[in-house]
Amino acid sequence: MFNLFVISILIINSIFWGFYPVSEISPHQKFINYLGLNYKVNTYFHIFIGLLFYLLSVLISHSVIN
Repeated sequence: MFNLFVISILIINSIFWGFYPVSEISPHQKFINYLGLNYKVNTYFHIFIGLLFYLLSVLISHSVIN
């Protein structure tokens, strides 16, 4: 049951990162600015993070990571 919860959170996170548009006022950029980092989020960053969360959810669902 816990695996299902973790998988659903990872999938939602993957969708959020993958489909949210890149802009100066996006929550992602605001959070990075809040941390004091001098980095501008681009499309490749969103694709990479979304893909990472999706692959983690697939690995957990197939019990590779336990």
